[in-house]
Amino acid sequence: MAAPAHATFPGRNGSLVFSAHFDHGPGTHAVYLDRLSPRSGEEHRRLVCSDANPPAHCAFASAATVAPDGRRVAILSASGFAVPMDAVLRLTTISGDGDQVVDVADPFAFSWFTDKRALRWLPDGRALSVEVSGAPVSLGLDGVLDGALLPGRAVSADWAIDGRAAFIRGGDLYVTRRGGSARRVARRAAEPSWSPHGRWVAFTRASKLFVVPSGGGKARQLRVGTAAEPVWSPDGRSIAFVRRSSKIPGATTFYLYNREKRRTRRLTRELAGESLVFSPAEWQPLPR
Repeated sequence: MAAPAHATFPGRNGSLVFSAHFDHGPGTHAVYLDRLSPRSGEEHRRLVCSDANPPAHCAFASAATVAPDGRRVAILSASGFAVPMDAVLRLTTISGDGDQVVDVADPFAFSWFTDKRALRWLPDGRALSVEVSGAPVSLGLDGVLDGALLPGRAVSADWAIDGRAAFIRGGDLYVTRRGGSARRVARRAAEPSWSPHGRWVAFTRASKLFVVPSGGGKARQLRVGTAAEPVWSPDGRSIAFVRRSSKIPGATTFYLYNREKRRTRRLTRELAGESLVFSPAEWQPLPR
């Protein structure tokens, strides 16, 4: 969640998109795709898969990721939580033309079940980036892995419109181009998110929200209180983030920070947790 806003900048703001996984014990799993209006906070939900509709591959799910053109959403789901040798990992691509579902090769190689933000569209919209053994690898829409995207360990990678990657290595935030050397731009960082024009990267540090110039410079804390999972709006004016409940596991509240007005507003009530777990969101870009 972690999250691309790759429409031609400035784009229009579509919905906040995220997956929701329901788990109330064996035989009760379901994965949903949620769309949240950044204006009204109204939520729309559709079923992606369920144990009630075999063959089920819903024991766990990645975050939903939105294509650069805003027209497609991809989700990874699995038939087993720990992806055992006999598990099936399934890639579902959702668009206005219907759902495309394919099985992914070598499912036990994946580490996305420990980092739900590990699935991302690449800027050209032709393939995805998925985290395998702590590094991003290209994943085709046919479910076939197609080689490493960055050398060495690079977790929580997010991709800018110009092809640069922001990622975490050793607890610090780096920015690099494919084939180039990585530059550290912030220490003690997590959950990077590119601005749509590629000038800034938002990130969290100790549950606080920061932004830093992508070319390096002083990181600036945004006064929003506790924050997690930032995602930049396609028009570049706002950053959405969440607060997780300390009392109800998984309970989530969405907030918006307006960078021009320097104001924060709550977008939703506290969304139910416990059996229903929400993934980090991405912001759907719409062309002007």
